[in-house]
Amino acid sequence: MFQAKILAVLLLLLIGFSKASDGVVDIPFFRPDESTSCTAHPYNAYIISREPLVTYISSFVSNEEIDHLLKASEDNYAPAGVYGGGGPGVNVQERLSEVAYPEGVSAVECIGRRALAFQGWSPYISIEKLQVQRYKTNGFFKYHYDSFGEGLNGDRVSTFNIFLHSNCTGGGTHFPNLRMPEDPRWCEFIECGPDESGEARTGITFKPISGNAVFWENIRPNGERYQETLHAGLQIESGTKIGLNIWSWHGIGLSEARS
Repeated sequence: MFQAKILAVLLLLLIGFSKASDGVVDIPFFRPDESTSCTAHPYNAYIISREPLVTYISSFVSNEEIDHLLKASEDNYAPAGVYGGGGPGVNVQERLSEVAYPEGVSAVECIGRRALAFQGWSPYISIEKLQVQRYKTNGFFKYHYDSFGEGLNGDRVSTFNIFLHSNCTGGGTHFPNLRMPEDPRWCEFIECGPDESGEARTGITFKPISGNAVFWENIRPNGERYQETLHAGLQIESGTKIGLNIWSWHGIGLSEARS
């Protein structure tokens, strides 16, 4: 049943995933180390949708943290994988990017703890190891959900999509099923006006702005997936985009990852 559900999802990340015997996906989790000193970091949060909850966060990570993450990731990138109809593996027709898991720098610890604090330090929330993703020219990630569809049995209940480096054209993050806000002040963070072909835009496309982040909830309280969380990393026309993914889990036994 699990494999059938996985194949029904448009795309799901491959690296580091396996199915545990108790029905919960077995993946590497972030374990907070309170001995690491983290400086308080201010940021601003703006709610763009309440159902599902989607929040835009400006300056969620500092320039210094970005530098440390980029340096820690540089020599560790590997081709990103997907789950698709042909089984797990690298499929450059669906996703063309590279991923790395930075370690050994305080930025990982401090950003991980910040992500937990943003969600109220819930004892039932655990986050995966932080994943850096790099898109070069022509890179993309087709429309997909971050959640597995397992709901209350253990799933990615929320996502932080953080922009670290955005020396590029193109490369926005598009949610076709979210409603475009009316206030023009949002145009600082999202694409406004007609698209490149002159047609009216559908959904919301977040601009890749270094240091900023988008947070959203993937799962309803009853365990069902929010269909509005379907999204894509649009193709990079030129340059490079580097982002940071943080996925939070709520499920049986997952709080043990934080002990």
